[in-house]
Amino acid sequence: MRSLRREHLDRLLSKYKKYIKKNVLDIGGKKVGKKGFFSIELSSVNYVKYLNPDKKTKPDYLCNAEKIPTKDNVFDTVIITEVLEYVESVSKTLKEIKRVTKKNSYIIVSIPFLVPVHGDFLLDKRRYTEEKLKKIFLQNSFKIKHLEYMGSVFSVIFDLICITLGYSAVKKNSFLLKILNSIRFIFSFFDSFFAHNSKFITTGYFFILKNSKTR
Repeated sequence: MRSLRREHLDRLLSKYKKYIKKNVLDIGGKKVGKKGFFSIELSSVNYVKYLNPDKKTKPDYLCNAEKIPTKDNVFDTVIITEVLEYVESVSKTLKEIKRVTKKNSYIIVSIPFLVPVHGDFLLDKRRYTEEKLKKIFLQNSFKIKHLEYMGSVFSVIFDLICITLGYSAVKKNSFLLKILNSIRFIFSFFDSFFAHNSKFITTGYFFILKNSKTR
C-alpha cells in the first residue's frame, strides 16, 4: 500500500524531470530497495551517485549529508527528497550541497509537513512551514524556481488512516487492503477539489531550487 504522499512525490519528480540532468547526486536515495516508481536513471543523466548512511542500500557515498566526500562543483543536479527532516543541521547540509554543485545547478527538495513522526534508519527531527522553508533557502542563496504542495486535506487524512492501521498490517490483510484500495480513488478525487486549501493543509512541500550564486 503506497501513501498518497508517495504518489504526489513520484508525480512531481516526473513533472520536473527536465531539471534532473548530467551529473546527479541523490542524497538519501537508494541503489537497493528503492521506494516509489520514479527512476532517475531514465532521465537525461550522465551518471547518478547515491549518498546514504545505511550500508544496506549500497551507496556510492556511505556518509551523512553534512560532509560529502567529493570535490567542489561536481554535480549539475542534487535530489534531496524526504531527507531534511532527518539531518542534524539543515544549514550545514545546504552549505555542503552548495559546495558540491556547479553554478546554475538545480536542487530538488521535498520535505513533509502534516505527517506523523516517522523514521527510516534515522530519526525524524523537524517540520517547517512554507514561509520558514523559503527563508532558509533564500538565506543559503538558493533561488526558488518552483513550489508545489503535496496534496491537500484528503491526502493527509488517507495517509493518516493507513499509518494508523499500519502499512505492514495492511499488506498482510487482504480485507483491509481491498477496503483501502477501494476508497483510495475517492480520497484522491476529492483531494483535487480541495486543492485551494493545500497552502494550509498539505502532506508537505516540493521545491525546485537553483544555485545561481557565483562562488
